[in-house]
Amino acid sequence: MIPMEGRECQWGLALSLFITGFAFFIASALWPEAMSPEVYGNAAYDISAETWALGFMGNAAAILYGVKINGRWRWSPWLRLAGWTGLSILFGTLVISAFAAPFGSIVVIFGAMFVAWCVVFVRSNVRDLVARR
Repeated sequence: MIPMEGRECQWGLALSLFITGFAFFIASALWPEAMSPEVYGNAAYDISAETWALGFMGNAAAILYGVKINGRWRWSPWLRLAGWTGLSILFGTLVISAFAAPFGSIVVIFGAMFVAWCVVFVRSNVRDLVARR
């Protein structure tokens, strides 16, 4: 089994994103206006909050499963790579949408930070994938 780069970091961030996505899913069910267009922008507002939450939870679950089975199956780096790429796209979409929103600066700042983290893990998992060939 090839040791995975940043296993604990990947596990911790993916678990945090899964829990946050779940909390956001619950919040969107309790409060219908969980995502206001003034904060997240019109592009993000056009997609339902539940869909955003499921996107974050699904990609984080793929990462968690890929970290858990690391090395047992040859495709575990592909699973992690798909999860981190999906999260990068989701966070990138939120950043671009919030950039045009009047009160979206906090979403832009934190979203850009998460995009950077996701890209670091994409790079790490590409290296892991290449090492397994």
